Amino acid sequence: MKKRVWSLCMAVIIAGTLLGGCGNGAGAGTGTPADSGQTADAGKTDGEQVTIRFMDNMASETRDRAYEEIIANFEAENPDIKIEYETVPWDQSHSKLVTLGSTGTMPDVVQVHPTWISEFVNAGWIEGLDARLDTYEYKDGFTDYTKNVLFDQTQRKVYGDVYVIPDAILTNGIFIRTDWAKEAGVDYSDWTWNDFLEAAQKMTDTEKNRYGMSFRGGRSAYHQAMFLLYEQTGGRVYDDEGNCVLNSPECVDIFTKYIDLYKNGNTPEDAINWGFSEMCAAFTSGLTGMLNQTCEVIEMCEQSLSDDQWTVAPLPKSDVDGKIYNEVSFSNGYAIAKNSENKDAAWRFIEYLSSPEAAKIYCKTNLLIPVQKEALEDEFFQTGKMAGYAEMFRKDNLVAWPELGYFPEVGEFRETFADAEVQKCMKGEQTPEETLNKLAEFLTNAQKAYMQENPDVEIPMPKSTSGM
Repeated sequence: MKKRVWSLCMAVIIAGTLLGGCGNGAGAGTGTPADSGQTADAGKTDGEQVTIRFMDNMASETRDRAYEEIIANFEAENPDIKIEYETVPWDQSHSKLVTLGSTGTMPDVVQVHPTWISEFVNAGWIEGLDARLDTYEYKDGFTDYTKNVLFDQTQRKVYGDVYVIPDAILTNGIFIRTDWAKEAGVDYSDWTWNDFLEAAQKMTDTEKNRYGMSFRGGRSAYHQAMFLLYEQTGGRVYDDEGNCVLNSPECVDIFTKYIDLYKNGNTPEDAINWGFSEMCAAFTSGLTGMLNQTCEVIEMCEQSLSDDQWTVAPLPKSDVDGKIYNEVSFSNGYAIAKNSENKDAAWRFIEYLSSPEAAKIYCKTNLLIPVQKEALEDEFFQTGKMAGYAEMFRKDNLVAWPELGYFPEVGEFRETFADAEVQKCMKGEQTPEETLNKLAEFLTNAQKAYMQENPDVEIPMPKSTSGM
């Protein structure tokens, strides 16, 4: 493991590389949320300098650059706390943290991916933070989505406490060739999904080797279609009895229009095999005019296209109710390890990591959406390529997708079954209605079986910024 340590001494930042070490002591928790050990003087260190370990689970030069600046600023303001910064590659991070958690040697401040929260909370490896949040200077500065969804609906409702403070938000927007759109008379300023489908047709010009959109027909083919299906169902996968609603007549109608884009030549023929890399490369190379993707693609576009050729528009809103149904999650989050012997100092560092000042540095460097309103209102997110993403979080019509389900077959559905059925439809081997019926049958059977075995389980629901 690579470990980097930055400390501030006499206004000079000293950087060093150390070998990985173990944590400071206490064992793992009991498997249930426990007393966090918080005090009224949370954050004080009694004037003694303490060292806390902080692990980034997605090592990269870009992230290192952001954290170097943030840590230096924090240490300058908090000379009684020194930060040992450790990094671990993403593909090793989960197994590394599981090992550290099970041996009671986690770093004081650890990054937790949203899909790990349940595991880490139930194992008793991380602290509840609600009591500390109550006195946090910037607690009222979090965006509505952060407070209502990432805190209330995703954590408090499920675990009874907030265990992870999100670092930033990931979501989708539409990359669009502005020069093509202008030529075709496409208006994307306040559009719906039907407008999007029409735009793909208008921007197609095969004589110029232009295709309206990057279609995803390979891995995660079903995933792209879900954006259109959710706008018809109000973001729901199931009714109250556990029956999948993704095969309604309205869903069949818009899914047919979507598949027709491929059949009618509004995307290249080989798009039937495209995954993430291929659909992004098609856009950046000038083959396609629109791409539905996250902000991580911005850097790819900047390397291939001039600024006046492209932008990112907000995701189209629903033709049914005007809401934006989007896949939204936080990138990572900050948690305090249960085994930490310096929880107050760890919280002071998390407070700073979550401040508008640090959020601006982190999100600008990594091209992510801030969870603090003040940071979100920075000019960087008001103009330029990030503006399309940020705009969605300034409105009250954003709704996050629900989970497909908690049953064990969800992996099979995502990784093999759903994609294969969508491909059959693209090949003309089955109709759009038959395709959606097969997807709905799979999900209905799995959900109802899970509900029968787990009668107290809740139906997965969309998550609104207005709270539920």
